[in-house]
Amino acid sequence: MVDYVHYQIEDFIGDEAFRRWVLKPTVADTIFWENWLQSHPQRADRIWAARQFVEALQEAQENLSDSDFEQQINRITDARLSREAQTVPTQPHFWKKIRVAAAVVLVVGMGSLFYYVYQPSFRTTHVEATKTTELRTITNRTSSPQLLTLMDGSRVKLEPGSQVRFPKTFDEKQRNVYLEGEAFFEVTRNPEQPFVVYAHELVAKVLGTSFTIRSFEKNVQVVVRTGKVAVFTRTTQEKAKPVILTPNQQVVFTEKKPELKRTLVEAPQPTPEALGQTLSFDRTPLPQVFDQLQKTYQIPITYNRTVFSECQLTAELGQEPLFEKLDMICRTVNAHYEVRDGQIFIQGKKCQ
Repeated sequence: MVDYVHYQIEDFIGDEAFRRWVLKPTVADTIFWENWLQSHPQRADRIWAARQFVEALQEAQENLSDSDFEQQINRITDARLSREAQTVPTQPHFWKKIRVAAAVVLVVGMGSLFYYVYQPSFRTTHVEATKTTELRTITNRTSSPQLLTLMDGSRVKLEPGSQVRFPKTFDEKQRNVYLEGEAFFEVTRNPEQPFVVYAHELVAKVLGTSFTIRSFEKNVQVVVRTGKVAVFTRTTQEKAKPVILTPNQQVVFTEKKPELKRTLVEAPQPTPEALGQTLSFDRTPLPQVFDQLQKTYQIPITYNRTVFSECQLTAELGQEPLFEKLDMICRTVNAHYEVRDGQIFIQGKKCQ
């Protein structure tokens, strides 16, 4: 087992398992590195810096000719050797690390990144001076979702072609994250430090929950899986009352229709703990049935308890979509339902 605790940035860059996790992660890779980050949060800075280098390396290899690539690697290697002639290790993997790190330097400019990686004193000063303002940028250039663990333990599932930015150290008052593209967030609860996602014209503010944001140039969508999310537009963040979303609710903001309107998702899902469960009813009063559905899907269901108090249902409701369940129930008792403002409203007559 490799001891990553003492790895520097360049060591991570040169590590084949680390690069595979960044560029083409397997399930095992993701589990290992997420667990490692949770166990060693003090090494997160090095991990995120190395991630950026590896992603940049990928671009460099695609954009440079072989001869130019080799020439610049040799240039960096010669400079490195001249400074460390007395302490250069003899292990074969040393040359591999130098070549990898050198390639990354080409992407962001010769010199500045070279010193950032190889001069400890410069690196420490730089991090301390900018830790409150500098943003990490993670871009998923792979064809599969990429799992990230942030400094506070929150997790992000970043979809292909998407980008997320966040500070090295979260502000004491709130945790700000900036998204372009699509990502699913599982936020570590902290009432004293709200988690805020900026996605083009929308702002989503949460304390602890899980939700998806799809943020593209002309269309932003926020979908809540668990918990609650307060959604604003950037222009009304400090002035207007937010739209509060609960599980299976969403808002969609477009250029053509720049307003926040709460709706239900097309296919509401049961809560995580209720997934796969079958709801069995045997001459059960209908108010109890509606209450159970509301609990299972966390969607507000409004109805007149007095009207439906004498109605009963005998049925087993399994994996059918929620709206199919409602269709069946309403047919049974000659009722009907409609969806408004992210809620379900049921109307009918008393049962005889």
